[in-house]
Amino acid sequence: MLVSLAEAARRLGLCRKVTLPRLIAEGQIRTARVGKRLKVSVVELERFCRDGEQVRPVVPEKGRSGRAGRSRRSSSMIRERILAIPL
Repeated sequence: MLVSLAEAARRLGLCRKVTLPRLIAEGQIRTARVGKRLKVSVVELERFCRDGEQVRPVVPEKGRSGRAGRSRRSSSMIRERILAIPL
């Protein structure tokens, strides 16, 4: 089953606009293109959790305020969240 990037971020407890795109760009999460949209396989989300990938915190640029840096999650927290969601 494929899910949207928003749903993938929700299941992992990550920021959809910052952290998830960074993980995709780094190759830690693989995506599939369906038409013009990127989708993430539920199996890929499970692999990401199972392999214990570490999510680096986002360090805000100097002088910037906001939510950057709050999206840090440990792999065990992510694993628990994704396994708790019914399919």
